[in-house]
Amino acid sequence: MTKYSTDLKIEVAKQYLSGKYSYSTLAQMYGIKSLSNIRVWTAKAKAQGFESLRVTHQYKSYSPDEKLAVVDYYRTHDVGVHIVAAKFNISPSQVCSWNKRFEEDGASGLRRQRKGRKPTVTKKSHKNKQDKLSPTEKERLIQENIRLREELYHAQMKLGERKISCVNA
Repeated sequence: MTKYSTDLKIEVAKQYLSGKYSYSTLAQMYGIKSLSNIRVWTAKAKAQGFESLRVTHQYKSYSPDEKLAVVDYYRTHDVGVHIVAAKFNISPSQVCSWNKRFEEDGASGLRRQRKGRKPTVTKKSHKNKQDKLSPTEKERLIQENIRLREELYHAQMKLGERKISCVNA
């Protein structure tokens, strides 16, 4: 069971976004102990609408490409985990977890890990072998792509700072 109901979250977010109340006033009115809860609710409501505040108790599995897209967005944009989580409609702790696994193991860390005992009998593959990149080669290229995007982003930021300083001088 969640600590705060969906209706309460929606009501608090609507009242804050109307501009009539501050975070602290709403926290006192509704007995919410942490202002950061209200900040997260309003940010999520702004980014994805009020329906995103609904609590779902379903297990959703994400593909490695979806995980990589989240990590890529987090690393190349200068925003926090809460904003990234609101954009992709996942929890902030999930963003941190995927980013940590990416830092430790690279793109291969975002693949699904098989659980349980390894099969004793190997399955025969009857697929035609094509000229495809090996998984390690693909992962290396993905990591290099993300690294280059980060470098490009930081170079653009420095260039923007230089332009501003030239205009102000």
